[in-house]
Amino acid sequence: MRPALLASRIVWWAVLAALAVVAVGYALDRQSRRDPVLARIVPIPFRNFAQQALVESALDAGDDDGTLDDARLLVDRRPMPEESLADLGFAALRVQNDTLSREALAAAAGRGWRSAVPQIVVGASAFDNGMWDVAADRLAALWRTSVQDNRTFTITKAMLVQPEVQAHFVDRIGHYTPAVNDFVDWAANGLDPAVLRSVLARLAARGATFDCADMGRRAGNLAMAGRVDAAQALWNGACARNKVAQPASSAFNSAADDYVPGPFEWRYPEEPGVDSTVARGSDGRYRLSFENTDPMMKQLANKIVRLGPGMHYATWSSGKIAKGAKAATVYLRVKCLNPANPSRFMVSKSLVEDDVAFTLPNENCPVQSVELMAGQGVGGPGELVLR
Repeated sequence: MRPALLASRIVWWAVLAALAVVAVGYALDRQSRRDPVLARIVPIPFRNFAQQALVESALDAGDDDGTLDDARLLVDRRPMPEESLADLGFAALRVQNDTLSREALAAAAGRGWRSAVPQIVVGASAFDNGMWDVAADRLAALWRTSVQDNRTFTITKAMLVQPEVQAHFVDRIGHYTPAVNDFVDWAANGLDPAVLRSVLARLAARGATFDCADMGRRAGNLAMAGRVDAAQALWNGACARNKVAQPASSAFNSAADDYVPGPFEWRYPEEPGVDSTVARGSDGRYRLSFENTDPMMKQLANKIVRLGPGMHYATWSSGKIAKGAKAATVYLRVKCLNPANPSRFMVSKSLVEDDVAFTLPNENCPVQSVELMAGQGVGGPGELVLR
């Protein structure tokens, strides 16, 4: 082969090899948008999307070593997207370069509303300056676009203490069910009880609809975890309407199939051999009647209460049973609930006396479960009074 022809072929293969490297580099870079793990194997000259993935990974990991320089390089390579400026702002903030951080985040806010950072920056600035409607607009944008992370949660908790922000926020999301559902999922544990109740009540008044069966379960779980104020706020704000049960109440409530009990109301489980009814009297109070045909003791009803430490008294008052019927013995069980420090404390006594006394401990007993049990026989219509 002639030297000139060989040289031209070598050049040609070299060009093809270079093009292949470039193609692979750009392909890996674009793929790193969907799979950030690939970012580290993208050749440095081709890192654009990969550079963003590396910077954001370092920020998430709290790695400050060289991250600011990497963020500057990201802005050099991808200066237009607000995400690049936002990453630079957060990287600067991590190394306490407050001036650069403010400038970068402010510039990100002026680039559009596609990411969480502009909403947070503008919303926080508006809130600090008492511009409640603007702050609420940006807060609603975060929830309506499903941009939910710790930054969103932090700013939501801070802003919603202001009643004016609550009102505007509710107006913006009240009829958008996905946003309402996402908000309630977080707010049940994320907001202070007083704020939670206020916002939920505003949402209900605005026309938002809630799955009250689900709310009752959520509130019940909060109550069982000892978070009584949060449970009551969740239920009262969203679903209680005119049937608010107080945490220390022992009054029976409806057992109708379409009645959704709140976290501090009675539930009446179905038990084999037990036939029970809960009827409302002319005085407006509900009373429980039952018959247990099984020789085993069965549960009639259960609820969560907050009675507080010290001495308490329980009374079961019941009407006369039919002549010749066997009167069932009714039993009371009270157990302390505290997932963080479980207690073995339990009261189990028969309600055959006028008053049954029991004492709850001062510690590890924030809320209690109460069960009414009955042996074989009939009883009621009766009421339980706890005091």
